[in-house]
Amino acid sequence: PTQDTFNISTSARYTTDGTTYINDSKAGNVSSNGVRIVTEGKTIKVSYYPTGYTENDVPYISQLESLRIGNQTITSDDFALLGIDPTKSGTYQFTFNKDTYLGSSAAAGATLEIVASFKAEANDDYVTVKAPTVTNGTVTMGTDASTQNDSQLTVQKGTSFYVKATPATERYGFTNWSVNGTSVSTDTPVKVDVAEDGSLSVNGTAVTMANLTPVFVQMIKINLVSGTGGTMSYSCNYDKIADGTVAEGETKTLYVPVGTTFTLTANPNSGYNFAKWGEGGSG
Repeated sequence: PTQDTFNISTSARYTTDGTTYINDSKAGNVSSNGVRIVTEGKTIKVSYYPTGYTENDVPYISQLESLRIGNQTITSDDFALLGIDPTKSGTYQFTFNKDTYLGSSAAAGATLEIVASFKAEANDDYVTVKAPTVTNGTVTMGTDASTQNDSQLTVQKGTSFYVKATPATERYGFTNWSVNGTSVSTDTPVKVDVAEDGSLSVNGTAVTMANLTPVFVQMIKINLVSGTGGTMSYSCNYDKIADGTVAEGETKTLYVPVGTTFTLTANPNSGYNFAKWGEGGSG
């Protein structure tokens, strides 16, 4: 004989006050792992996923509050016995019985509703920071000194994060971070400390992400050309460019701020003498 089949639907909801629930997966989600039809005696694995989120710049953490499968509800009182950690993603497995989960009067084709309820709470141990929108470049952030790719971060109080300024094109260069017109650092990325009260500082100066401003200056293009018979060594007072050497017969292109001072040294090969400096290809 053909077995009766029943549909499966999954949904998530959350609450922040323990009484009012919002039907949304923002604080967590649930799935039946692709199974949409169930028959008597079939084993179903339900997966649940609590997730954190940020709302109005306030970070929230979430945990599973209950899991309703048809007529049966698993509450926090059952979690320990079932090995459920409500703060982490996990699975719950059950064997379907129509009478237990839908009732003896349920007709074929009835829907087994699986509903995960989550409790979301403001996380006072963290702050949310947003990168500002700036002119002639971009600002990104990261919790690691080597990578800054985010426009928004949730950062634990008492730690730090890093902010990077990137010029829009090579025609602009970063010079420093300014707060209300006062330079606080020439580093990029720059380390931003988060105090236990959530306030921010750079090198001991109080800042906000709104007033921590990258200063970009327009750059000029410099071509250093080393002709036949020797090399050219160079250095300059723009700290973003390291000392270097232009090989014989090659051209080195640099972008520097207006007013940059260069020191150039001609290094003749054996059998050659330095004659003079040229400009624009003459010499």
